[in-house]
Amino acid sequence: MTSDARLSAIFHHSPIAIAYTDINLKVLKTNEQFFQQFGYKEDIYSLCSLLSQTSNEGFCTKTHCLNTITQQQTVEYVIETRHKKGHLLWIHIRGTLLKLDDTKQEILWLLEDISSRRKEQEQKKLAETVFEASGEAMIIIDGDGKLENINPAMQYLTDYSLAELHKHSITELFDSHNDQHSIAEILNLATKAGQWKGELWLCKKNQNSFPTQLTLNCINGPNGSISHFIAILTDISAFKAQEQELKHRANHDPLTGLPNRNEFFLRLSDSLAAAKRHHYTVALLYLDLDGFKPINDTFGHGKGDEVLQQVAIKLKQYIREVDTVARIGGDEFSIILNGTSEEQISSTAKRIIQSISIQIEGSLQLSVSIGISLFPKDATNPLKLLQYADEAMYKAKHQGKQSYYWHNSKPTNI
Repeated sequence: MTSDARLSAIFHHSPIAIAYTDINLKVLKTNEQFFQQFGYKEDIYSLCSLLSQTSNEGFCTKTHCLNTITQQQTVEYVIETRHKKGHLLWIHIRGTLLKLDDTKQEILWLLEDISSRRKEQEQKKLAETVFEASGEAMIIIDGDGKLENINPAMQYLTDYSLAELHKHSITELFDSHNDQHSIAEILNLATKAGQWKGELWLCKKNQNSFPTQLTLNCINGPNGSISHFIAILTDISAFKAQEQELKHRANHDPLTGLPNRNEFFLRLSDSLAAAKRHHYTVALLYLDLDGFKPINDTFGHGKGDEVLQQVAIKLKQYIREVDTVARIGGDEFSIILNGTSEEQISSTAKRIIQSISIQIEGSLQLSVSIGISLFPKDATNPLKLLQYADEAMYKAKHQGKQSYYWHNSKPTNI
């Protein structure tokens, strides 16, 4: 193949659009790629018309272009132009002045379509802007699970700077004691599913931790493997506190703060299930205040509420953390004693009766009557246990008050 033939083959088969123009930018020749790229073949007269279709800061004027290429022998622009059909293109254009002889000059133009690359750059720049400006805390983690970058919102959320976090493992950011999964396990789950969403406890620089909602998205590399993970974190501590408050209100008596009837039965069921597994006794004490109605009638419900609050405080003093005291209605309370002996139960009942023997406003006497049933001795059903303790309490009340009574037994006065 001759040199001319070789050059002709390169010209016609080049993957980049090529055009030859004279010194006034009149198009002399274009290759096939030029037609594919711009839609013009012999129907374009001047390259200037192609370069000037949109407002281009790089390509100022034809005169400016010619002055530059005459002085420097080359010229280079990145311009936005249009295809013959009207859609926009971004083109990297390079022109080289060719001196064919002492009088004749031509310009060789290489025009590369960089629309896709430009779009990727713009999307990357937009993503970087969103990353920096987002109000949501964000972490970029590389494919090996190492922290790569954090945005300002993440710095604000944790008080860590990026330089400080680079000294720590990503696992140190999360409180493994509170979380069901470690961050390493979550990255593995996200890799398999493409995404992971759930709750994790995040650690501040001062080591205080708080709950967050974590959304973890996978970013695939060119070969299809995971190149990065993007973690978006939202502080949900206020929501969790509100959730806990609502749950507490739903399960606790608003006046005394004690568990209400619903919560009492849940705890009783749990206690009986544990006692059945570990073979120990559970005592159920049913308490009713003696002389409470005259207090309400004489001093009003405000005073009655105050008395109920005082009784609740006293009752809590005589139980352990493993036990429960609940207000199950009106002036009635119930206590669950887990894993205790009858001797200890009697001791607790006596101390409660002594503690709640109170003079109200110097004229009215308040006391308490208690009924006791035992699991599994008396019953294994929660409702039956409560029924038997209730019946025992009424027997204590009817046979002298200010006493406690065992199911199927005799009252014990204090």
